[in-house]
Amino acid sequence: MNDEALPGGSAPDSEEWFLEQLERPTIDLPRLTASLEGLAGRAAVAQADSRGKLLQDVLFERGMVLEALGVLRLRASWMGADKGSENAVRDEWLAMAGPDTERRILVDHVGLGRVAPVEAVRRLATLVALREASPCYDKTWGFGLVRRMDHFEKRVEIDFETKAGHRMTYAYAAETLQPLGESHLLTRFHRDPDGIRAAVRERPGEIVRLAVASFGPMVVIQLQERLSPRIVPEADWKAFWDGARKALKKDGTVEIPAKRTEPLRLREAPPEGDRGWIADLAADRDMASILVRVGAALDEGKVDAADAEAREAVASRLAFVIKGAEGRHPGLVVRAVLAADRMGLDEAALPTGARIEDWRRPEAFVAAVHDLPARDIQPFLTMLLRRAGPEFVGTLVAALDAVKAPVLSDILELLLAGGHEAACAERIRGLVGSRLADVEVLLWLHRNPDRWTSWALGRWFDYARLAVAALEKDHCGERLKAQNALRERFAKTEWLKDLFDGLDDDGRREMFLRLKETTAWPPLERQAILGRIVKVRPEMEDLLRGGAPTPARKLPVTSTRSYLERQAQLLRIVEVDIPQNSRDIGVARSYGDLRENFEYKAAKEAQGILMRRRGELESALKQVQPTGFDGPVPERAGPGAGVEIEHADGHRERFYILGAWDRDEALGIISSDTRLAQAVEGRVAGDEVAVPGVDGDRPARVAAVLPLSDEVRGWVRGGA
Repeated sequence: MNDEALPGGSAPDSEEWFLEQLERPTIDLPRLTASLEGLAGRAAVAQADSRGKLLQDVLFERGMVLEALGVLRLRASWMGADKGSENAVRDEWLAMAGPDTERRILVDHVGLGRVAPVEAVRRLATLVALREASPCYDKTWGFGLVRRMDHFEKRVEIDFETKAGHRMTYAYAAETLQPLGESHLLTRFHRDPDGIRAAVRERPGEIVRLAVASFGPMVVIQLQERLSPRIVPEADWKAFWDGARKALKKDGTVEIPAKRTEPLRLREAPPEGDRGWIADLAADRDMASILVRVGAALDEGKVDAADAEAREAVASRLAFVIKGAEGRHPGLVVRAVLAADRMGLDEAALPTGARIEDWRRPEAFVAAVHDLPARDIQPFLTMLLRRAGPEFVGTLVAALDAVKAPVLSDILELLLAGGHEAACAERIRGLVGSRLADVEVLLWLHRNPDRWTSWALGRWFDYARLAVAALEKDHCGERLKAQNALRERFAKTEWLKDLFDGLDDDGRREMFLRLKETTAWPPLERQAILGRIVKVRPEMEDLLRGGAPTPARKLPVTSTRSYLERQAQLLRIVEVDIPQNSRDIGVARSYGDLRENFEYKAAKEAQGILMRRRGELESALKQVQPTGFDGPVPERAGPGAGVEIEHADGHRERFYILGAWDRDEALGIISSDTRLAQAVEGRVAGDEVAVPGVDGDRPARVAAVLPLSDEVRGWVRGGA
């Protein structure tokens, strides 16, 4: 606060000043509440809570029960969601209720233990405010008046305008009802409809001001939905709004934004010069709107490093957003932290370190980045790499198969520019080699085909096979968008020509027949794709006409060890992770309003990831053949053989080729899908080969084809 202390008085916001305010006949509650929020925003939560308890007790002693609950709700916003916090809220109310049994039982119907303490206090205040003849509002039933509170059956009976005598349980009423004061627009319209209709015609600005005061900040279209046709006839809306806008621009009591997408909001007083934005910001209670205001102030250079008042105001509002959005809207938390980072606020001014630590966990990072607008993704990634340190690279790499396609592109662009290509290549190689690469990764590789080659991910035939399998899956939402983008690119004649030009005769035949059988496209589109292939490869026409039988597809092999590991992963998902997720969804659903329930959204997103992972593992296990590589020593290089090659400079390199999912750098085990394995496949000692290197293929000679070593055989059996 920046008010000057009165002569002989204490400094604003000091403890002495706060106590002086409590002794006054009339308590300036907005000012004291703002003081508490400012303390909490500066990390002095314990001090703010102590003063809040004093204010709460004084209000209750003066009979201001709802106001006291408002302070308790503010204090609850600083609490955690643990048993201790639940008990604290219960104890505080029981102390206020005293021996009044009817009031004491209300606390049993507000969801303590199922919802956050701050929400439980809001529900408690709702029940306290409901009394005979009091006005209220319900999204389904509209405006109503309480007929009676039945404390025996724990139900409230309400006469709604659309349904008289409607009964609700206390728990449901606490969750959904909105008590209305006598000054609320709907209450005033109920009491005096003719007077409100006259004001609509004669004083439209007053009606808009009353609507914003009653319903809170809202865009113009929401205002129209609130007022029309019940209060303002639809035919009169344009004239009403034009008149209201002119009146409000003159008196300045309602802020009318330049953009229709920004909300109307109430000003306590007309803005004063260039400092009016600070008062507007301090009065704002809408978290998204606060972030828009802060961003505009930063863009316009209003938050100067030397302007302590502006910086303190912004820090307080950002702390309000972080506290209010935490656990429900991770994207708003990120945007608040980004604004704080942009201002250079330290941990003492705005404690964000805990959030940075949380975002090191891939699941928390994914939830946060998916809740962000596209423009904030790159700044978020850049900030985390700078503030979370090199360890955050591992988080980004681990999340490559869990993020949406646009986010994946942003992450890879940032990592590659930062010199982390090796880590990206290893991760993508693992996803491709285990056949777990889905549409997002495959779409990125389609757009960046040079990476497929330089990262030694296999043949383009392997890519096409993975892509077709991915297009056959059922997806929705962002994943469906990525799937459609991949499907469209895959159907381009130029790319199909490049694909078939790069295959040998057997590969072309197998790929054509695979496309002929696929369900990735509707029949007519599939026929069109096959027709394009025949156009560039006329020899495929016989296969199009069905003249040749489909050959039995030979499954690639993998070691028994790798196969059993995938089976164990699938078993855990089916028997442990999915049942636990179902329980999590059930618990989250009990918290109420699913549209604003972050726990429910997170659990449902986790469900999607688990179902996707189960499907991928089930599909992958059907597409390989497990083997122990127990056959005779092969004469030619290939799966189950060791190979020693001699490079042009004379040095030798030994490795062991196993199956599609097998790799162990320490033992020299490589997958049969790698470019190196494919370069030597079928060769014998003495053959000249071209092996992949950092700067392209290099000449080498197969020096020997060897049996698997004892260490490698032990690895295959799972003993190494």
